[in-house]
Amino acid sequence: MKLLVGHAYLNQKKIDVEIKKLEGKCVVLQKQADSWSKMAENFNNTLKELGDIENFNLAIENDIEIVLNTLKNAHHDLTNIRMD
Repeated sequence: MKLLVGHAYLNQKKIDVEIKKLEGKCVVLQKQADSWSKMAENFNNTLKELGDIENFNLAIENDIEIVLNTLKNAHHDLTNIRMD
């Protein structure tokens, strides 16, 4: 009986050591997962910003096109008035 108790005690000690190792690895893994999550969030925010910049550029291009067409029409109208 004493031998079984001693064997169980040693096994429990080995289990305790393995649990401590596993806890340490879990902490490292959690920190790594948090780091990856933050990196993914930053990447996502950067993509959103790029999309915003692209939309802003399209709006500016549209405005420039409107101004350009207005200036062309004004020039055309002035040219026609001078010819009359």
